[in-house]
This record gives sequence, structure tokens and C-alpha cells, in this order.
Amino acid sequence: MTILRPLNLRKLIFSLWLVIFCILGTSLSCALARPLECESAKGGVLRYALHSSKLDSLDPFFVKGAQSATYADMVFNGLLRYTPGDVRKIEPDLALEMPKFVIKGGKQVWTVHLKSKVFFHESPYFPAHELTAQDVVLSLKKVADPEQSVFSGYYQGMTFEVVNSYALNIILDQPVSFLFFFPLITNWRGGIF
Repeated sequence: MTILRPLNLRKLIFSLWLVIFCILGTSLSCALARPLECESAKGGVLRYALHSSKLDSLDPFFVKGAQSATYADMVFNGLLRYTPGDVRKIEPDLALEMPKFVIKGGKQVWTVHLKSKVFFHESPYFPAHELTAQDVVLSLKKVADPEQSVFSGYYQGMTFEVVNSYALNIILDQPVSFLFFFPLITNWRGGIF
């Protein structure tokens, strides 16, 4: 049986008071702090630091690490997106509305209508141009190709077709619930643009 010496007991009591003081001090400072302003400044510049040596790829189809995923999430859009501030909800991003499906010949056909007047940024290699269903189908075919994407397994059994300039069909061999389908075309992992 170990008997606490008076010196050890004093250290223990001091440590407990120190912990209590730190907890109360932190709680009090948080309670008295003013809430941050949520309005964004128009024309402002967002500066965000990423540890560039941790970027495994700038190609969103080959993102594996958290640093690259953060980059891809800020740069690329999906047909749908998780609602800012509430990731339990999904809303249209490049899509005009939430996709709807029909069953044709035992296959599930999701039709996606795109917003008009959405443009790719100009680059030294390509002029700025409007997003079309052909661009989306090309991107979806790339994400479904095992040679071009680490996410291709999620897109097996799907085919993609252009309906018109602002509409496309995603055809699934096996029907699935929207709960499984929508995340595949949400944010940068599905339909990266």
C-alpha cells in the first residue's frame, strides 16, 4: 500500500486547481468572445495555405490524400453539392434541378439537366467556353475508366449519353436508390468539372 506524502498531495491538489482554472478560463473566454462576422467581402481575396509537398495529384480523378481532396473540393464542381452548413442535404450545383429517373428496359435512366451560362475558366491552352452535356459525359466517362481514375469502381455498370446541349442521361444496369446515386455525382468525385 502506497501512502501519499504531503508533498505529493500538494502537487496533486495544485494540478487539479490548475486544470479547473484552465477549463473555466477557456469556457469564460469563449462565452465572452464576439461571434465572427459571416458576411463575405465582395471582391475580396481568400488565401488558404496547403502543404504542397503533401499534394499527391492535382488531377481530381487521382486524389488520394486529404491535402489533394481539399484542393479538389475548392477548385472543381459536381453536378450536385452538399448543402453548405448542412452536409446531410444535397442540392443542385451544375445541375439545374435534382435529377429524376425512369426505368427503361430494366435499366434505371437518370436525366440531368444542366444550368446554362456556366463557363470554364480561360487558360493558356483553352479559351473560356460554356459547359455542355458533352463535357459532362466526357468527364463521367473518364471517372468510370480504371486507367484514368481511382474512383472507377463506383461507376461500373453505368453508361452516359448526351440528350442535348444541356441534358444528359446516366444509365445504370442495376437500379439503385437516390441515397446511393446522388453522392456519385456530388462535389468533385462525381462528374468533375
